Amino acid sequence: MADLIKKELSWRSWPIVDRPRTLLIVLPIFVATPAAVYVFTGEIVWIFIAALILTLGLREYFFPLRYTINEQGVCVHHLLWKRRRPWNEVRRVVASKHGVFLSPFPGPSRLESYRGIYLRYANNQEEVLGILNLCVDESLKVSP
Repeated sequence: MADLIKKELSWRSWPIVDRPRTLLIVLPIFVATPAAVYVFTGEIVWIFIAALILTLGLREYFFPLRYTINEQGVCVHHLLWKRRRPWNEVRRVVASKHGVFLSPFPGPSRLESYRGIYLRYANNQEEVLGILNLCVDESLKVSP
């Protein structure tokens, strides 16, 4: 498998920049929630706490993610953390419209959202799926 990969594929995904229309949905919610918290509590401190919770919950939307695929596996860089998944741990690959999900489980599991890695496309679906098909086992290959 390592002999097949001659290059490394890296890209950035930043939904707030890549799909700015979704900001029309997120921004009103982001403004209305702290405002509602202030109306119900009357405390300015709770506004900041609500905004912090929303920011942390939507961190993959507000801040860029950097993906790297190479012969060792997949790596996702996001602000302060980095997640890696070697190819020998990938048991299932599920492609969707906006990205591809790499799971360490052979079938659906409730732990997937915590243990799996979702690779969001950035207008590079064919390129991502092409290099993934070179890297994963024959039984896990996906088509665009």
